[in-house]
Amino acid sequence: MNREIKFRGKNKIGWVKGVLSYQNIKNEIVPCIYDGYMYCVVNQNTICQFIGLCDKKSKEAYFNDIVKFTPKVLNCFGSEYIDANYELLAVIEANEYNHSVLRILHNKGQFKKNEVYHIESLLNGEIVGNIYDNKELLETNLRD
Repeated sequence: MNREIKFRGKNKIGWVKGVLSYQNIKNEIVPCIYDGYMYCVVNQNTICQFIGLCDKKSKEAYFNDIVKFTPKVLNCFGSEYIDANYELLAVIEANEYNHSVLRILHNKGQFKKNEVYHIESLLNGEIVGNIYDNKELLETNLRD
């Protein structure tokens, strides 16, 4: 697998992307992201790994990003998958096998809250936020 291993984390200034490390600062081990120029201390609870995919606008996808996408559903004959006529919001998470998945945030059509969906839908979807900066999206329902 030729996936770039990188992380992001948030500090008081904003998001930092780069290589994750732990540094000894004043006799305390703290998480840092090396952005290519310097080590930036970040909040441990906001560290997310790049999943190796980008959305339709070429934005890099990280665990805990929120994605808006149109799911594929079976047609009325059950013979092929077609795009649904609605959009879903989902969070990028890892399943029990440590595979990247989209966990549905809201009940809509054939999908129930907390069901998982194929991560490939991210490629035709759009990252609209993350669980740290956009908590309002975790509770918002999309319109039909």
